[in-house]
Amino acid sequence: MNKDITLLRTQKNSNTYSTGRLQVVTTGTKYFDMGLTDDNHIVIAYVDSSTNKLVLKYSTNAVTGANPIANVAWSTSSVDFPANVGNYVSIAVEGKKVHIAAFDSLDSNLVYMYLPNYNSPKGYKEITVDQASAVGNWTQIKVRNGVPYIAYYNATENGGRDGIKLAYPVATKGKTTAEDKTAIQNKENPGVDVKPGSTLAANGNGSATGYTKGAWEYMTVPAITPPQGGDPKFQNVCLGFDSSGTPVVGYLGSNLEFGKWLGE
Repeated sequence: MNKDITLLRTQKNSNTYSTGRLQVVTTGTKYFDMGLTDDNHIVIAYVDSSTNKLVLKYSTNAVTGANPIANVAWSTSSVDFPANVGNYVSIAVEGKKVHIAAFDSLDSNLVYMYLPNYNSPKGYKEITVDQASAVGNWTQIKVRNGVPYIAYYNATENGGRDGIKLAYPVATKGKTTAEDKTAIQNKENPGVDVKPGSTLAANGNGSATGYTKGAWEYMTVPAITPPQGGDPKFQNVCLGFDSSGTPVVGYLGSNLEFGKWLGE
């Protein structure tokens, strides 16, 4: 059955509220996420029920909420996203850049996709981040200082205490550690130089081997009680940062729990 994706916008006029309901697509699924660019364009990634593929739509005009019942024109990105990748999709919009994390339902892998500009397919890249067993459910991706972080669920460990994972890029193609640090400070995008199956390994040379096809690091977040990934109440893995920029990952165990890095 087809599902629509709609936007609900509310504007306060004096002491009254005006609400607009805008239909974006009629072939949506439960797998979708959205963000806002720095020039107020809405970006939506969703799995299309008619093709079972990921689609990226963006508002052609800026949407500020000044008139919530005004029509919004939509454009569809021409990026051809990989087949079977899109479940548990999450996006992070950084300026005009779009970072996407999703589950590869064919191979049970975590996939990261990147667009330098939301309204252009130029520069689109994709990479398999983690393929250690069945990983990539309930993704949440966020960007901190130009570096994308992905929190996600390891379904292989369902019922155990090792179900929550965190991934982040640690190097850029052909750059030294010092150069990589400069690239991050300049908000160049790290970790997307390589597509799966390429000849570049995580260390920047040789054949790509091992679980990670590119310069990414992933780790297990120790849980106090088993994360309840099989429970209908388990809706997502949450990701944020504390005041020092340290990633904080939240999830549902026996109670609500969170974990974060400890200083060395």
